[in-house]
Amino acid sequence: MTRYDVLLLEDNPGDARLIREAARELKTTELIIEHVTTLRGALEQLAARSFDAVLTDLALPDSMGLETVHALQR
Repeated sequence: MTRYDVLLLEDNPGDARLIREAARELKTTELIIEHVTTLRGALEQLAARSFDAVLTDLALPDSMGLETVHALQR
């Protein structure tokens, strides 16, 4: 089974739950999900460790739209 570390940046608890449930249904891939609710939290996680992928909401309490993507890329 392939394993990926994923940073989930989502402020809506219901949406985060749905993503986690979908990830559990994968048969050949294991997603280890670290969930944060703000861009600030995501940047702290990215500074502390590496992830294989970042899934992000673009409407966050502390960032909107492409501003979020650009901050994550830096």
